[in-house]
Formats: sequence, C-alpha cells, structure tokens
Amino acid sequence: MNRRLAIIIISFIVLSGLGIAGWFYYNANIVNRDTTLAAFPNKRNSIIYRTYLGNYFDGEDVKVKLYSKDLKSGEFKIFDNNFTNFGETSGRDIIQKIANKEFDGGVVDGGAFLFAVNRNLPIAVVTGLGYNQALNRNFILRKDIKIGSPGEMKGMTFLSQSGSQEEVMYLKEFFKSAGMDPAVDVKIIDQVNSAKSLELLKEKKVDGGIYKSRDIETILKEDTGYVYRQMDWLDPRLNFSVLVFNQDFIKNHTDKVEKIIRAYGKRLKYEKDRPDFQKNLSETGVEFVIGDWKEIGALPEYDYPPVVNVDRLYQLQDLEIKYGVINKKARIEDYINNSFAESIR
Repeated sequence: MNRRLAIIIISFIVLSGLGIAGWFYYNANIVNRDTTLAAFPNKRNSIIYRTYLGNYFDGEDVKVKLYSKDLKSGEFKIFDNNFTNFGETSGRDIIQKIANKEFDGGVVDGGAFLFAVNRNLPIAVVTGLGYNQALNRNFILRKDIKIGSPGEMKGMTFLSQSGSQEEVMYLKEFFKSAGMDPAVDVKIIDQVNSAKSLELLKEKKVDGGIYKSRDIETILKEDTGYVYRQMDWLDPRLNFSVLVFNQDFIKNHTDKVEKIIRAYGKRLKYEKDRPDFQKNLSETGVEFVIGDWKEIGALPEYDYPPVVNVDRLYQLQDLEIKYGVINKKARIEDYINNSFAESIR
C-alpha cells in the first residue's frame, strides 16, 4: 500500500468516526435535554402557546422549551408569557433552523412547509394546527380613494405585508380574479412590515393593499382607510399552520413526538368541549387570541383529531406554482406523518 492511499484510508476512517460520534452525541444528548420548538405568535398558532402555558407537555412527561423571536434583539428566546415581547418571523427561517437541527421542531405556515418539501429538506409534518375560516385578511383602500370597480385601480400602488411568501400571492390573485395583470396594471410593494404598511397608507404613499386583522383595526380607528373587499377571492382555509419536526428527531425520538402530540390533542379537545371557551378572557393566553380582533377577523378553526389535510396542501402547492413561489410539484405525502395525530382519535 503506497503512502498516499494509506493517508486517504486513514482520513476516511477518522472522518467517518467523527460523523458517527457526532450523530450519537446529537441523539444521545436529546434524551437528556428538553425538546426545543420554535413558533411565532398569531391566531392560528396560539393553541400551541396555550398547550405550553397550561403545562400540558409537562402532564405528558415531556419537557419542552418554546422559543419565539424577541422583538428587541431579533433573536429566538424562550417564550416568557408576554406576547408583546415577541413578533412574527418567517416560517422559512424556522424551517431552515429545524433542518439545521438548531431546533427539534416548530410551528410554520403551510407555505413554509411546502418550501421544505420543494427543496427536499429533512422535515416532516406531524399534525395540523389552526386554519382561517373567514375574514383573516381584507383588501384595504385609502380613505380618499373611491372607485366603482377594480379596473379603476390600474396604475395605482398596493402593498402586501411581511410574513410568509404567500402574502403577495393573495394580492396578485385579487387582481387576477378581477381580470387584471398584476405584473402590468399595478405596482406592488412586497413584504412591508406592519408599522411601515400603516405609515405608508397614512402618508398616502400607497393606495391600499392586503392587510391583516390587527392592522385593519388600527386603520379603521385612525380612519385612514376602509375595507374595499373582504378576502373572498381565495379559500381562506389555505391560510393554515402545521407542526413539523426534523425527520431524524422523529425517527430517533418517536416517544417524545407522541407525547407532544398527545398533549396538544388534550388541549385541543379541552377547547372543543367548551363552546364558551373563546368568550372567556380570563384564561392564560386567551387575551392574545381574542382581544379586540373578534370584531375584525374570525377566529381560526381546528380539526379533531388534528390530522394534516393533504388536499389543502396540494391546493396551496398549485397556487404557489402558479405565482412562482415554488418551482415544481412534489409528492407531499412523503413528508407527512399522520400516525401521531391519528392515534389520539
């Protein structure tokens, strides 16, 4: 054996050993530490926060640390029961961190999950969360603009708010449904954060756009705009959230995933069995869900058992391909594991 070949063989053995050692370290370490989940506060995801705050995970003997993005530092920090300290982040950001094993799992929108599928990332969805049933977004026009039909909007400037990549898709589909070409007939500003979107409307730098429920409340109070049309040009149920995990975590720590889904299922059934729950503002975390939004947007719906709706994912995939959010069709079932949700029937 010549010296060069010997070096190659030894290097391969060393690197393989390090890889195996790293694998054992990662997976063995999980056994002895809390499971980490990342989420961002919105109405569809709020039941995960109530599961966490209500100690349902502890009740199933699984230790969970729930992380959300801190508004001041921009870093993910352990959620401290103060919703005002945490803000929305990109579902794609959470997906990437799970793929990189910075978190074991997390809550993301359906579009972010499809992003993972489209890129064959090591992610699998294990349960469905909330989905919108109506009035989650509306098309807003500036107060001083009065029009008779969408065709009169040609040449105007509109915005879509920050969040998922689907936000601009909702806006483009509005114009498509009105027989217009959004790439030619109007100017669109994409991914505008909440504060900036309100400022642009107030300063008359945009003519309107698609706004989320909580910002619509501000617009109506400040009398800077009005609801031109409720979001009825798309099925609102296509705006939904899911709980995903790294595939290695599911494979090597099935018991933890089972306990997490069982805890979520118990909290979900608790709320389903109490028709008055959403009217009761005294329970921890409920204020975040209801607050002053109840007159602006309908609360999300939840299925029990919380199996993932495959048809809805395929509908969303077709829409995203139409607008270039993703570039190819995929077999979504390969990234879904409904066995955990089905087991709590």
